Amino acid sequence: MRNHWASWRGILGTLLLGMGLCATLPSYAQSAGEGMRSLNPLDQLRTQASTRSSVSPMAPMEGAVDPAVYRVGPGDIFAVTIATLNEAFQVPVTADGRLMLPDAGSVRVAGETLSAARSAALQALRAQYSNVAVDVTLAQPRQFYVHVAGAVSTPGRYLAMPVERVASVVALAFADTSRVPVRNPRFRPSLRDVTVEHADGTAQSVDLQRYLATGDRAYNPYLNDGDIVRVGAYDPATNSVFVSGAAPNPGAYPYRSGDTAADVLMLASGGTALRADSIRVTQAQSGRMEAYPLDMEALRQVALSRLDQVFVMEPDLLQGAVTVEGSVGYPGPYPITEGLTTLQDMVERAGGLEADALVRGAYLERYAPPTVPHTLDGALPFSDTPLPRLDADSLRTFLGLRLTDLDFLSRAYLADELRMQQRVALDLEAALQPGAEPLYLRIGDRLVIPKDEQTVRVVGQVARPGHVAVLPEGSIQAYLNAAGQTTAFAGPVYVIEAGTGRFLPASEASPQSGDIIFVDRLQDQGGGAALERIALEMERMDLERERMAYDERLRRNQFWVQVTAAVASVASAVGTYLIVRQNSN
Repeated sequence: MRNHWASWRGILGTLLLGMGLCATLPSYAQSAGEGMRSLNPLDQLRTQASTRSSVSPMAPMEGAVDPAVYRVGPGDIFAVTIATLNEAFQVPVTADGRLMLPDAGSVRVAGETLSAARSAALQALRAQYSNVAVDVTLAQPRQFYVHVAGAVSTPGRYLAMPVERVASVVALAFADTSRVPVRNPRFRPSLRDVTVEHADGTAQSVDLQRYLATGDRAYNPYLNDGDIVRVGAYDPATNSVFVSGAAPNPGAYPYRSGDTAADVLMLASGGTALRADSIRVTQAQSGRMEAYPLDMEALRQVALSRLDQVFVMEPDLLQGAVTVEGSVGYPGPYPITEGLTTLQDMVERAGGLEADALVRGAYLERYAPPTVPHTLDGALPFSDTPLPRLDADSLRTFLGLRLTDLDFLSRAYLADELRMQQRVALDLEAALQPGAEPLYLRIGDRLVIPKDEQTVRVVGQVARPGHVAVLPEGSIQAYLNAAGQTTAFAGPVYVIEAGTGRFLPASEASPQSGDIIFVDRLQDQGGGAALERIALEMERMDLERERMAYDERLRRNQFWVQVTAAVASVASAVGTYLIVRQNSN
């Protein structure tokens, strides 16, 4: 009989499992109809199973639940303690929302706050167990389903807990990155347009993007049983507000009905204090521009409309820093105000020139603010070294190269020159004289005053290139002799002036401390295999151009020879005809 009952129990369990699976599949099919692309119920079942496994009954919590906020529902497990029984009972809330208390009957608690439910349960227990210590606590939160719909990758139902917030299930609905949240490419999901519809018919509008920007949990509420979370979509071209200027995260943000200037500044700043003293709001409809002080309380009264722009203005756009390096008393960065601080002021602030300063070799570099490229993984590789700038006039010249007859190498050479880090024409010796014209500095400038090493550097086609101590006679030949004489492949000799960088022929220069003597090589000598290949290719190209020009001249000559021959033939025929006709007459 026992074996017979075991057999029937196995068959009954199999039937119940099959009925449960069949009852479950339509919900997954319905989920597919709400937006999931896969039509295979088993695939949907795996997706839901993985989602279910991701929500553990012992999931991490933000802290102890707030009894005044937590709503009790079916599945919550309470611990009931009665002192005389020396035992704690695990009592779940039943499916119809009641808490079955030992010897005290049932108490309806579903929908009540945890504080109210606990008070009702304690009242019932104390009526049964007078003068006995009793207690009721929430031992384990329940699990329930919520539904996510709208502009998400994978709409459907998801397991959640009362201690979870809206962002949790929305993140799960976007987890499948292989699916497009919105089929129309003009539209994008708007985390500022999230609506939570509760089972009692009420609804709550949620600005999840503000929560992500500021971490304010007021914009990421808790979930309730059976909630429907709808994620809206928006067209950035027609339904955005814009933030620019001195904000940490400028850009376009989805417009939300009732937006104020304070709301969008909170999104663009992440809740941190802005380094600014005012903003300017440009209205898209009227084109009107109006400035407001950066007072967040007052800016909550400044209403925005679609396509409005908020520009954050820095307190002083002309304040910044320059760097002084080299032989000064106190090298380092110094604050300046553009239009007021001069080169002469900066040398004085830096402690003046040192005795060993090479004044004629000083130079001033002018940079643009650094440009930070985005890598594929989204990281921002910041660098302390500013990048060279291409001014607007230089860019215009560069684009105009297509209208010139410059050859390829000339164009490349000009492009490299335009991209070079700019230097300001500077004669520091003259600038530091009394009564000299002021040279105003700009933010990011770098003033370099090298140390006078009392050497001249000799490089190029010499036996022992390197630094040579300043010689009393100072002739170029003396420096070449000190460097071991020139080689058999030596070509023209130049002097590169310190500071200016000018190339002067040896006949026009007298080397001084800090200068460079450069001995060029003969033109027919390559500097390695790569340069030799380039030189040979250039010679081949020159020969090819000469051959093509010769062929063109030859073709033209042949053409005119043929034309001349044809004209001569025609003239001969005409002459013969005229003679024959004359004789016949």
